[in-house]
Amino acid sequence: MQDDYDFEFKTSSVDIYLKGWAKHNTSEEGGYVYYKLSALNNKERDVEVFEISKAQKDKFSALFRTQYKEWKAAFDEYKKSKTYRSRNDMIKVLIKHEEEFRKQLTDVQKKKYLSYNPNRTLDHNLAFTRHFMNDSQLSYYKKQVI
Repeated sequence: MQDDYDFEFKTSSVDIYLKGWAKHNTSEEGGYVYYKLSALNNKERDVEVFEISKAQKDKFSALFRTQYKEWKAAFDEYKKSKTYRSRNDMIKVLIKHEEEFRKQLTDVQKKKYLSYNPNRTLDHNLAFTRHFMNDSQLSYYKKQVI
């Protein structure tokens, strides 16, 4: 059981949505950053996993920009080859990004983040499940790359 976390759904859906995000931003990278931030906190869509200060939003944006480049390279290789190795490399990137993100959170934010249970039928909450992992999902993927 993958805790409703499907690797193929996660990777292919992000690729599809990149095209739409780019329309509302200056680039796919800008769209990727915007969509990740919106999955955490977007007043227009009534989403607030936890509060994000202006300073922290800037740090998250910088982190997500850096992560996008690494994610895009790994995803493009996986999409092109569909090999076990490229899938494994993609999973390693997802794990690394999740862990880097969690290090940026305060204890209060981390508690809210790890207990957040989005309504998976709403599109803006699907964004959360595409970009972030709970402990069960993270553990599952770590076992995949051992």
